[in-house]
Amino acid sequence: MDYIAEYSSDSAEDERNAPISAKTDTASCHADSEATTTIKDAGKTDVHQGRTRSFPHVEGQYATHVFLEIALPDSERVRKTYDAFQSHLSTHVSPQSRMHPIESGTRASKNTETMCLHVSLSKTVPITSVQMESLLRELKAAFRKKKRALHLRIGGAAKVLVNEDGTRTFVALHVTDPGGMVEDMIESVSRVFIRHGLPKYYDNPDIHVSIAWCLGNSATGRLKEALSACSTLLHRLVWNTHITRVLCRIGAKDHCVWQAAA
Repeated sequence: MDYIAEYSSDSAEDERNAPISAKTDTASCHADSEATTTIKDAGKTDVHQGRTRSFPHVEGQYATHVFLEIALPDSERVRKTYDAFQSHLSTHVSPQSRMHPIESGTRASKNTETMCLHVSLSKTVPITSVQMESLLRELKAAFRKKKRALHLRIGGAAKVLVNEDGTRTFVALHVTDPGGMVEDMIESVSRVFIRHGLPKYYDNPDIHVSIAWCLGNSATGRLKEALSACSTLLHRLVWNTHITRVLCRIGAKDHCVWQAAA
């Protein structure tokens, strides 16, 4: 069985689906966007839709996750194909295994809001307030020599992944990274995490963009059948994107730790 290298049951996605906005640290990355996330009401089951924590909530600790922000294009073709694919997935699971779409937030651009997904560069881990400043400083230093934007191809294929404790199943789009820069970034983040006594990312990471999830792992077979049945749709769900920043989400706030040169 394939295991997802992106989420624990108390993953960054738990934080992203809660209903308050959290501002990006625009002063450090010159960004003009905000991500719609929070960890308010973290213990409420109606917010977390049955998900469980992989590490306990401790006062003074903050869930931390480093990731690339992936914008869903404004292209009508891509949007319609994306929505059709989400609908197709929902019809292949039982009501008890309801599919939930994933998004990392929204980005304001030209008077519109663009839905954002993400590629993880780290596990979601708890850190203390004492570690924050040092962690952010070292992450920025680790990316200082990287100047160019990343050019990735998203989609065209998908797979079903299960988190490590089997509590959630995900459908993820394939990511093509011709230059291998994402793996280089993962290694850079892992080195910083290790110096702070935090777990590194997974060995041989499967780089992907998760777009939907359901509770448990009983729907794995049905979802794989769903992917096989919609290969034509999947071939149309593909877009090129360039990544210009790396974000570190600490609690409810996004901090930009790298921005590509203009």
